[in-house]
Amino acid sequence: MKNIRNIKQLSDKKSANDSSEKLISSSNEKFANLSDKKLLAMCREYGTQVLFWRQRFIGLLPEVNRRRLYEKKGYNSIFEFGKRMAGLSEAQIRLTINLEKRFADKPALHDALTDGKVVSGGANMEDLFSGRKKNNPQRGIWN
Repeated sequence: MKNIRNIKQLSDKKSANDSSEKLISSSNEKFANLSDKKLLAMCREYGTQVLFWRQRFIGLLPEVNRRRLYEKKGYNSIFEFGKRMAGLSEAQIRLTINLEKRFADKPALHDALTDGKVVSGGANMEDLFSGRKKNNPQRGIWN
């Protein structure tokens, strides 16, 4: 009986591998027919979507930390949670948590951080808060 079960498992694995190979093959054929311009456009679109959802995820981290949700789900720390769930670095997570505390008395900045909104002009949230800006290091836009 055990041998029959092993044969069945091997057969299931083989058909799963065959299915994934067919999927990859048809996917490669589909992309092979795309022009460079169309392929690049798709890369840009997907890359933008990744950034959008990553920023949204980052906006959730302060609340996840406050609720200690990461512990309830078996993660050792907010850093492990952020790394495993979204590939964030410890520095990104630490910056987000620290900025959320520093923005407590600045509702517009706090909302921008927790809503995962993009800051335009190449400046990041810390630069805006501290007063630094690329083209004017003396004064940030929030001073």
